[in-house]
Amino acid sequence: MRRHVYYYTHVPLPAPAGARLLAGDPAAWLPQPAAADADGWRVPLRADAALPAALATRDAVVRVGADQRRGAGDEAAIVRRIGWQAAQRDQWFPVLDAELELSGLG
Repeated sequence: MRRHVYYYTHVPLPAPAGARLLAGDPAAWLPQPAAADADGWRVPLRADAALPAALATRDAVVRVGADQRRGAGDEAAIVRRIGWQAAQRDQWFPVLDAELELSGLG
């Protein structure tokens, strides 16, 4: 089953600093500990409050695409495609294909 989800949140950083962070090394913003893997990044992901802790945390392989710019000048947004799946192909863990976009409110 596929669902489209849009989620917005405020990041307490100036847009240029946030853009540098998102465009940089994914190890700086992925859940920790993040380890480079042949297939992407291996990170622990947790489904908060969904299941008991022992069942809710799974290692995932996260693929991170190159950064792209949308727009120009100070109003440009930075976008990175990401995707993840359970490292063990666990059927209880959701698969994600998404775009992270950071843009200023200005």
